[in-house]
Amino acid sequence: MNHEVYIAASGMRLEQRWLEQISQNLANVSTAAYRPQRLLAASHDGRALRWPAVAVALGGAYTVPGTGPLRETGRPWDVALPEGRYLLVRTAGGIRLTRAGALQLSAEGRLTDALGHPVLDQERRPIEGLTPQGRLAGDGRVLDGEVERARLAVVHVEDDALQREGDGLWDLSEGRSLPQPEAQPELRVGWLEGSATRALDELVRLIEAQRAFEGYQKVLSVVINDVNRSAVRDLAG
Repeated sequence: MNHEVYIAASGMRLEQRWLEQISQNLANVSTAAYRPQRLLAASHDGRALRWPAVAVALGGAYTVPGTGPLRETGRPWDVALPEGRYLLVRTAGGIRLTRAGALQLSAEGRLTDALGHPVLDQERRPIEGLTPQGRLAGDGRVLDGEVERARLAVVHVEDDALQREGDGLWDLSEGRSLPQPEAQPELRVGWLEGSATRALDELVRLIEAQRAFEGYQKVLSVVINDVNRSAVRDLAG
């Protein structure tokens, strides 16, 4: 069968994945510390995409580097982290990393993230026993009044060592181990990092992906019609 059929069909599938990823980025335009993802294309046989008879495929994905914009909240449990730094939280699946710094104090005096996961100290233990007089310090100390109760576990992890899990949570890639927490991290207390998604940029990409999808669709329709006409001529003989 014509190579154009495979090219158009696989191209449509790739553009559909791009549309899904762009839609996810747009859906998280207001999500704290969200970083958009991009997809990469590749050829099915490993050759460069400039070859005319090679179907395209999904080559992988990557997270856009950088941080989102900061806004001041004044809340004692809000914290913005430097680039590449993460807090540790305990989930049902184990220890996970997050940059979403809208921390909360539970009724039982436990420090949690916005989803209720316990935030861990430098010994990887939940931070508990706090009162409404508690607050964070810029060097990672967790204070209750003027008494230090714990220190936040803030770790520095490169992007290629992480895999996204959703809900602002990240896990370490297979074979990677958690680094030691930084002794004195430089945190901005009373500030939150916003989403790094730029809505206008994503909308432009959305339009481009839609047009590319429609282009592949037209190619596929033309090729199939040509094949059908050829088959009818052959049968008519």
